[in-house]
Order: sequence, then C-alpha cells, then structure tokens
Amino acid sequence: MKLYLNDEVGIDPKAIVGIFDMDSATVGEATKKFLSAREKGGSLSITTADIPVSFLVGGERGSIKVYLTRNAPKVLARRAKRGL
Repeated sequence: MKLYLNDEVGIDPKAIVGIFDMDSATVGEATKKFLSAREKGGSLSITTADIPVSFLVGGERGSIKVYLTRNAPKVLARRAKRGL
C-alpha cells in the first residue's frame, strides 16, 4: 500500500522518515539549508501547484527524497498510520 501525495506520487508508509509542517519547520536555519540542498541536488519533489502546507522526508537508504505537499501534516500522519 502507498500513501499518495497527489494523483501520481505515492510513497510506501514504511519508508517515511518524517512529516513536517512548512510554517513551523522552516523557521529554523538548518531546515532551510536542508531543503535548499535537496532542491539543488534534485531530490526535492513538488507534488502540488498550490502553496505547500507540509513536507515529507522519506525513501530507501541512500536515496532520501523530500516531497512538498498541500496536505496537512496530521492528515498525512493519519493516512500513513492506516497504511502500516
């Protein structure tokens, strides 16, 4: 089973490292640097045309990816739990 972030992008719930709220998480300088590095490295995926509400970090060992999504963190966490 996959947790779908939009109509096309899905991730295995077991591969999720963390789900973060954009407003609170991006206040920290380390988070901004992390997201910037992922974007420059090509491992950041924008799954919405809207303003992202949260970001999800996940993937297999050695291929961690960041997904920006319009879904609220609580919604993603609830869906991920159901998939486990």
